[in-house]
Amino acid sequence: MLKKELVIVRPIELTDAAAYLHYTQQPEVYVPAAVIPPLNVAAARTRLQEFVGGDQMYAIVLPESGQMIGDVGIYYRIAEDGGDDPQHRELGYELDPQFWGHGYATAALARILSLAFEKQGVARIKADVYVDNVVSLHLLQKFGFREATRGVHLPPALQQHQTALSEQFLDRTDWLKQH
Repeated sequence: MLKKELVIVRPIELTDAAAYLHYTQQPEVYVPAAVIPPLNVAAARTRLQEFVGGDQMYAIVLPESGQMIGDVGIYYRIAEDGGDDPQHRELGYELDPQFWGHGYATAALARILSLAFEKQGVARIKADVYVDNVVSLHLLQKFGFREATRGVHLPPALQQHQTALSEQFLDRTDWLKQH
């Protein structure tokens, strides 16, 4: 018997704006993500527009219903010349809290990391996580991320309620050894 996919990870679309708005307006999502939530569907659509048709932001979708329950991104870092650096990415993910604890984030990260390292040839992925977000830290460690530094502080404009971050890294060579 074939194993059913737990989630589908597909490129983000403008039609995802309402679902994106729904979960990103929840404090359990926007505080750990250190983002300001969009105020309405138009603002959500504007934010997503930057990533439509690209290779940085993906929707996490339930295969049975097609419902978008979160997003995962492997965003370009800034290169020394000031341009985008597609070989060094930053991982970010958000999941509607009603879907926490079911393995959806784990399944989505497995897919996006495989895409980044095996198909796109990304060299290194970084993820910043608040040190008290133990669930997210554990999730990253499951995939082989290692802490590089701890205690990095955000500028006051980005501080929500926590300030200490753990910088986590995963290199392509380490990923390929495991998979």
